[in-house]
Amino acid sequence: MTRPRQSPLRAALGYSAAAFALLASTGCESVSDRLAVDPLTPSYKPTNVAGPDYLPIEVRRVAVLPVWSGQPLDERSLTNIEQAFNVALTRAARFEVVPVSRDNLRAWVKHSSLGSTEALPANLFTQLHERLGADAVLFVDVTSYSPYPPLSVGLRTRLIQLDNGALLWATDELFDAARAATAAGARRHHLQGGPAPADLSPTVLQSPARFVAYAADTLVGTIPAR
Repeated sequence: MTRPRQSPLRAALGYSAAAFALLASTGCESVSDRLAVDPLTPSYKPTNVAGPDYLPIEVRRVAVLPVWSGQPLDERSLTNIEQAFNVALTRAARFEVVPVSRDNLRAWVKHSSLGSTEALPANLFTQLHERLGADAVLFVDVTSYSPYPPLSVGLRTRLIQLDNGALLWATDELFDAARAATAAGARRHHLQGGPAPADLSPTVLQSPARFVAYAADTLVGTIPAR
């Protein structure tokens, strides 16, 4: 009995379907494996952290000053960093967060931003307490910043109690995406956003805003509990 002859088009379609099925079962798995975060690489953990074991019970409201930078930064970068910290602080819920605008700070103490290691205006603490009802003030300094891969940001923070000048929390860290532990930590932070059909976490290493959000969340996680 003679077999029916298969048309060239049908044969080509059959071959394409078989090839696609083979890629789906093997090729995609290998791509996913390459993109997945290596479970043996630990996430970066800040070590240059100082402060008491617990926040004083009376520190309920914190004035967060505009970000200060040791190098010229464009407005977009400054805004990204400020927003990242405000979101991280609000999520952590250690205290009520009161962001201070640059315009208000300039009107009160004639400076649009203040570094934590600079000489501070004599009336700063009084102004923050009387105008905002703040119990403490948070300084955020950008000590270095590179918005191009490999991304990096150096951050220094100081949380100071207003009525007695006590240091409640301090950090000084460099988040460098060129380091395996930092890259792994950033990707895991990105994956916390929820399940996705594919592991797209490498994109956090290309996005300054997402990378800074990871750095801010990681630092804020070291604030002492109440």
